[in-house]
Amino acid sequence: MNMPLYDALRALEKENTLRMHMPGHKGRGLLPAFEGLSGIDFTELEPTGNLYCTHGPVYRAEGLAAQAWGAKEACFCTNGSTGAVQAALMLACPSGSTLIMERGCHKSVFTAAAVLDLNCEYLWEVSADTVRQALKKGGAAAVCITSPDYYGLCKDIPAIAAVCREFGAKLIVDEAHGAHLPFMEGCSGAAAMGADLACTSMHKTLPAIGQTAMLTSCGTFGAGEMKQALSLLCTSSPSFALMASMDAARAYMETEGRESYARAAAEVEKIRQEFPCLPSSPLRDPCRLTVLSKDGFRLGEELEKLGIYPELCDEDKVVFIVTGMDTREDFARLKNALSALSGLLGSGELSPIPAADVKLRPGAAFRAAKKRVVLQDAVGMICAQIVAPYPPAKPLLTWGEEISQKHIAYLMKKRYNILDKIFVVEHSDGI
Repeated sequence: MNMPLYDALRALEKENTLRMHMPGHKGRGLLPAFEGLSGIDFTELEPTGNLYCTHGPVYRAEGLAAQAWGAKEACFCTNGSTGAVQAALMLACPSGSTLIMERGCHKSVFTAAAVLDLNCEYLWEVSADTVRQALKKGGAAAVCITSPDYYGLCKDIPAIAAVCREFGAKLIVDEAHGAHLPFMEGCSGAAAMGADLACTSMHKTLPAIGQTAMLTSCGTFGAGEMKQALSLLCTSSPSFALMASMDAARAYMETEGRESYARAAAEVEKIRQEFPCLPSSPLRDPCRLTVLSKDGFRLGEELEKLGIYPELCDEDKVVFIVTGMDTREDFARLKNALSALSGLLGSGELSPIPAADVKLRPGAAFRAAKKRVVLQDAVGMICAQIVAPYPPAKPLLTWGEEISQKHIAYLMKKRYNILDKIFVVEHSDGI
């Protein structure tokens, strides 16, 4: 397999050099599990290259990733998709500009919007038509959407990208859960479908180490611009072991990974036919398994008793992340568990997220004087923090929104009552 970064690190490791540089482990793992990883964990040296440069083995590995994902440019990120999302917004949105964003975006989008002092307009439903209506108001610098979402639902990115181009707005796609899609039959990456910038979590659905991510572009932004933005927001000491795992994951997906993920998708389809699940469709991740439940929280608890830990549980659904690493034995174990807990399967009652009135720009509320109040006493006050149950980290409330009784009731029903106090804006007059 062609792995320019991994191969360069392995070659340097075999030279048995005297490591009088960072990291302090000097290539020797304190515990057996870390020994192999420590051996290739170097700092920036001539043979290793530098993440923020456009030459060397890191850049060559990124070039191969760009080809694999159908993008013009790709940049590795070891700060997770959070770092990639923040860099994307910095590139696409001048400070103080308007961002049209899906209300169900990850909290990292809201955080970046507050820091950049963006004026946010929210989309509660995302389609080419709703994006068009929002853009008709004029003045928006960018549109940010999530595809696929936690449940595996995808957006019509080509149609949305065409609308954004028509109005001169940049399209940012958070595809954190879709790193594997370019290698699935009939699927593509967001950049290949016209997204100006796409943020991909390699570690969520590929065999890559946690915290690995990538920022890709359809060509609107060059590698130099992307790396400059990433260098402003992300660590100046990126882990070479993490970057090598991305290089290896890409090489795997281009070879036997395609077949292993196709097998996984086939197993998911069998489970969908046997149990109450979100059905298959052309705009659904073929590997994401979302099981319907009369009580998703209870089903999750019972599964954990059987040693099975799902990714997400809510009122009426339980989400399982399935990858090519799952074996036939794993699927058999999951099926047996679902059969044993069949009494909890079926359609449940879903409480929609209550809408909130926006009283202040996120940045204004972020920088305002704050005070903490008991949650039940916060009705009518302006939120001065992000309230985002994790997973899926979709904010119920964010900076600048008015807190209602419906929000408090929703938090309690979602079993998020550990939040006994909340930050609110102390004085909103004159902000």
